[in-house]
Amino acid sequence: MEHAQSPAQTSSHSEEPLQLESDFVCTNTPERKSVRLSSALLNYTRPTAINPLPLGSTWALDLPARLHNAIRRELIDLYNMVDSMKRRVHQLGTADMRTFFSWWRLFSSFLKTVFLTHTQVIFPWLSAKTTLPDAVNDAHIQEVQDKLQALLKEFRIANEQLSRRAPDETLARIIKGLIHMHIIVQHLESVESALPDVIEQHFQPTDQKKIEKKVASFLHSHGRVDEKKMHLLLVANAMNPEALAAWNKMLPRLIRISYRTANKRFHTTHLSAVRRLAPE
Repeated sequence: MEHAQSPAQTSSHSEEPLQLESDFVCTNTPERKSVRLSSALLNYTRPTAINPLPLGSTWALDLPARLHNAIRRELIDLYNMVDSMKRRVHQLGTADMRTFFSWWRLFSSFLKTVFLTHTQVIFPWLSAKTTLPDAVNDAHIQEVQDKLQALLKEFRIANEQLSRRAPDETLARIIKGLIHMHIIVQHLESVESALPDVIEQHFQPTDQKKIEKKVASFLHSHGRVDEKKMHLLLVANAMNPEALAAWNKMLPRLIRISYRTANKRFHTTHLSAVRRLAPE
């Protein structure tokens, strides 16, 4: 038989927050268990280099930057959504979190595929002619992959526990996962800094179309069936009309037609989630 708490017991319990994994602060209320974001998570910072790079200066930089700009464009949306949800944390509902994870599903697939593009397409293409720079050596790549896996794990747990956790606790775990994003963004900068000189030393501008086709074909062939076309739309969405037109000319015709057929669904699902969660 359960015993009701005395007023003194209830007051004492509510005044002493329970630390959960040092990242969550939990207090009991008559309505439900409410999880507040800890000060460490409330004061999280965005990576400094998430603004897209201008394309068109050199093809050797455009090759990695085109993919990375798509990641940066998504990161801007990601942090805008998280900031918006953080400001209205007490009004968040489960539907908001489901919308977020629907958006995250495509971006996480793209993020993983871009890193596979590095290790299975671009780096082997370079290493066939020269030694890879130290900035992208095996130890560095392994460190970045470990951080990526840690990030994906936090988001996966948050998604799996969505029905059993309050929305604010889910948001806390999302922010905890974002701690790992800094080194991922630093990796993008390292690749952009190290690769162009190597590419220009060992390849000619006439090689661009061939490697761009390989990259596009790889993006178009990896991921879930409903995400493959979307990967290319993420790349296209991060380019201005001039850069997009130049890129389209390098793509195989069937791939170009294929990814464009998913454009409407891309806007009504992926981009609409951003408009809903970050309307400001």
